[in-house]
Amino acid sequence: MGKQVLFTYSNHTVLLEIPNKTCINEHAYRLSDQWQLPVFLFPKLQEALRLFFNEQIQIVADETTQLAVQPLIEGQCEIQPLLDHWFNLVQECKTYIHHLERPSDEHIFSNAFQNVLHTGNNYEMLLQLEYIYQNEIEVLLKQRDKEIQELDKEHHREMHDVVNEPTNKYPDVYVRNLAQKHMEEKQ
Repeated sequence: MGKQVLFTYSNHTVLLEIPNKTCINEHAYRLSDQWQLPVFLFPKLQEALRLFFNEQIQIVADETTQLAVQPLIEGQCEIQPLLDHWFNLVQECKTYIHHLERPSDEHIFSNAFQNVLHTGNNYEMLLQLEYIYQNEIEVLLKQRDKEIQELDKEHHREMHDVVNEPTNKYPDVYVRNLAQKHMEEKQ
């Protein structure tokens, strides 16, 4: 399938295989040694090779495409089997791409959690941690409930004192501010 094309650089020429089976840098080093080029020309040689290979690969690709399409243009083969084949390939590609969708965060977490659970004695450790955390949370909840209860008693007593004061010692603004302060403390 490959063909040899003449590459000319400065006053040197060489036959190179297209498509290229060797990296451009290696070609540049070999040609630089073979032609005994000065070191400062190496980057220019690399760029010339890069452009040459890009151009020649495009030419070979165009020729290959033309050879493949020529029987269709001349009517030497039927189009319907090709269309059916293309349709099947597109459907297969869609199915493949559909299966490659990114899994959801919940799915990733459940897989990671399942892997942790079923790895050695991690399951027992997680159960112990869960039991410890459960006890700690219960203690925290009881402490919170107790603090809320004490705050309620204090607030109730303060409001009772303010509201039941026989004189108009406390203005309405003071009572509203006190009620607002109590609500903020509860939160």
